[in-house]
Amino acid sequence: MFLIASILLFFTVSSVLSSNFTISESSFLLNGSPIILRSGSLHYSRIPPSLWEDRLDRMKSMGLNAVQFYVPWNYHEVDFEGKEYKFEGDRDVIRFIKVSAGVMYEEAKVTR
Repeated sequence: MFLIASILLFFTVSSVLSSNFTISESSFLLNGSPIILRSGSLHYSRIPPSLWEDRLDRMKSMGLNAVQFYVPWNYHEVDFEGKEYKFEGDRDVIRFIKVSAGVMYEEAKVTR
């Protein structure tokens, strides 16, 4: 799951930046050059959205270039029968991904 979330963020950023992210037999490549993913975990569901950018800035200042996260479905389920989900406000995972891309890669112009 760690690798999937990190790659998801990289693909999101790559599409925003029109970059080319590929996986070779032995490494990840960004625009044809090898890149090492240095990732840290951030649980967006446990942090108020107003602090997401601050926490991501701290991760970036530690030398990380990717964010690992998971989507806790029980946090998004409203009725616990799997019929209604909430992805707005504090639960806006798409906004979290876009904020992450914007912080980790300043040149990423992400909007919703």
